[in-house]
Amino acid sequence: MIAGKYAELMRSPATTMAVGGLGAAGASLVSNQGDDKSAGRQALEALGAGALGVGVGRALPKVHAAMAKRYPQMAEDIKERAAASKDPVVKQRSAKTLENVARIPQVAANVGAAVGGLGLATGLGGMVGGGVANIGNMAGLAIDPEAPGSSNTMNSRLNMQGYV
Repeated sequence: MIAGKYAELMRSPATTMAVGGLGAAGASLVSNQGDDKSAGRQALEALGAGALGVGVGRALPKVHAAMAKRYPQMAEDIKERAAASKDPVVKQRSAKTLENVARIPQVAANVGAAVGGLGLATGLGGMVGGGVANIGNMAGLAIDPEAPGSSNTMNSRLNMQGYV
């Protein structure tokens, strides 16, 4: 089963850290396309997202291990309930089907932790990177040309358009 093949990757912290960091940085870069952000600002936002994505990736094997500990007990509970059931259809279910049903919470926890955690890392990392870019702008570095500054600066006055 495909999910079983990828579940093995969830056990390796190095793999999940690399996938988490690259996934969050890539999502940040993709989400910034079409915006009028400079390359420097996009790079800082992707760097922030990637750093948080590595942290999320580091936690994913722990989530997998915690659910893997619960999995055998869930499988046994479902088998006992099926054996005690009075419904003949439930009793005829194969052990493999019952085992797959018991695996659903483990898969849901793995997917939820990966998608939710990396989504959060992408958003927060973009905010951190944007904040760093704003600090650079205040220091006078041209990281983000989309923000000309105060309306009293020479650059803003040159960009103002009046009505004739």
